[in-house]
Amino acid sequence: MTKRLLSTVMALIVAVGILPLNVQTSAAKTDGCYNVSAAIKYAEKNWDNGIGLCADFASKCLQAGGVDVYGETVKLLYDSLKGTYGKAYKLTLTGGKRGTVSMADNKGKLEKGDPIFYKCNYCGDFEHVVICNGANSAGYAQDYAHNKAHNGKKQTYTYNHCGGDSWTLYSINMYHAPKLYGKKTSVGVPEISSVKNGANGIVIKWSDVKEADKYKVYRKDGKKSFEYVGSTASESFTDKTAKNGVKYTYTVKAVDGKKTSQYYAGESVKCLVSPKLVSVSNKSDSIQFQWGKVGSADGYFVYRKTSGTSWQKIAKLKGAGKLSYVDENIEDGKKYVYTVKAYDGSLTGSYNGSGKKIIFLKTPEVYAESTAEGISIGFEDVSGAKGYRVYRKTDSGKWQKIAEVTDGTTSFVDTNVKNGESYTYTVKAFNGSSVSLYNKKGVACEFLGDSVVGAPEISVNK
Repeated sequence: MTKRLLSTVMALIVAVGILPLNVQTSAAKTDGCYNVSAAIKYAEKNWDNGIGLCADFASKCLQAGGVDVYGETVKLLYDSLKGTYGKAYKLTLTGGKRGTVSMADNKGKLEKGDPIFYKCNYCGDFEHVVICNGANSAGYAQDYAHNKAHNGKKQTYTYNHCGGDSWTLYSINMYHAPKLYGKKTSVGVPEISSVKNGANGIVIKWSDVKEADKYKVYRKDGKKSFEYVGSTASESFTDKTAKNGVKYTYTVKAVDGKKTSQYYAGESVKCLVSPKLVSVSNKSDSIQFQWGKVGSADGYFVYRKTSGTSWQKIAKLKGAGKLSYVDENIEDGKKYVYTVKAYDGSLTGSYNGSGKKIIFLKTPEVYAESTAEGISIGFEDVSGAKGYRVYRKTDSGKWQKIAEVTDGTTSFVDTNVKNGESYTYTVKAFNGSSVSLYNKKGVACEFLGDSVVGAPEISVNK
């Protein structure tokens, strides 16, 4: 069989869809290196070479742009690109099913160098693919197609196929190559994978460069040029000098001996510092959590966890001045941990991973009675408490702690009293650093001394 005849037979097999499926593609997208200029340059030189079909032509354009992909059919090429090398979008036609592709109407969906796929509305198959070459003077998409260059012309997609009335068009918005800066060397270029607000500053992470001895991190804000901020031997760095509310752009260079790599334009993030955790305290039937202000924030997300659970968001507060949250969904004697993140629009800051810990201890009920030995103070056994602190005051004086009892004891006798004088008592429950609220009014009791006979009247506070 001659080479020309074999080519003709293969073309017919593809056309009727009986060729065994075969697509070659790498497992993941390349290192962000789709070179649009190289892809368009190939398309410009080869659109009319008469070799292969449209899927083959589009594949070779993408290969010229650095994308390791090949599809023997249009559908296979679409499937191999979708999600791996770019995001798929249904394009908007200005005239409905029959119309033109405006680049402005498809902003964010279609760019120069992206493949455009034609899906037949009648049979439902992908039948054609072209390479977008940006917009013409009127803003409409132009393209290179197999054996047809549509450059500079307004394209109206009205072709009929399989008896149907039109096509539905899809694009694969490719992951375009970031531009490299600096003098080219043999040292690989680190690619930033993430720039995020961390608990101690902005955390920058990047890809490993095997030959690198270390990495140099640079940043800029506004229109300023990049400035060196630090170096590290690992693939991450925390910028602890970033100022709250400032938007920074970071880039990284790899260093191998005396050679330094090129660098990318960088990735940006606005600094949102982690709120300073101020306090957490028990109230009568709730827990109050407080933190410091983050000046550039729109508000805060409040998180809580208990033993054996992960952080759960329990509240969203609007306003940079909202600096406290009262949690009423609590149980007696249970331990809770709280933390908070600032947010600014869709940007979320980081949080203190340790959080503020507390055991909810309810306010003890207290009673007092005069006995022959002194004034006996009794109090409620509070769930979760390890001990109790007893306070006393006289008249308009201040509260003074007079005792601390543990080991399950729920009473105390104040013997430092004078006959005929009245004293006021209150009690706090505690467990480590967790302390209950106390009754500020307290319970008053007069010491009757030797005149106590039988069961005296009991004073109670609730």
